[in-house]
Amino acid sequence: MGIAVYITGGVLGTLVAVECYRKLVLKKGVLTNERRERFDAAMNSTDETIILTLAQEFDKMALKKEAKMLRKRLALSKLPAAVKKARSEVFRRAFKSKKPQAVMRVAIALEKDGAVDAASKLRVYAETLTEASDYGT
Repeated sequence: MGIAVYITGGVLGTLVAVECYRKLVLKKGVLTNERRERFDAAMNSTDETIILTLAQEFDKMALKKEAKMLRKRLALSKLPAAVKKARSEVFRRAFKSKKPQAVMRVAIALEKDGAVDAASKLRVYAETLTEASDYGT
């Protein structure tokens, strides 16, 4: 890190050194294996305090995308019953579909809303449909 300052010098060298320090030492903005495991556990959790606490931690660690996903996951549990019912119906209809592209579009939409588990199931189903069509079944 000191070498970067020496080589490039000045303000630019200092900025490079600071960014290297953040990435290498603090691992700020880096989704390590440990952080990935905690993220996955929180996404599968129903405990709101665990999800919100980790989202706040991830914000401080510059993991904005993951923090946003956790907050979306938290918002799912607070949706009105009518919205939950409509989402469930969309999920069921997608599972009955024989069009892998349509199923994948629903999976992407659900994932963007934080319904990662449902999206994962639909992705597997879409891949199965694609493989089945590749073999002519």
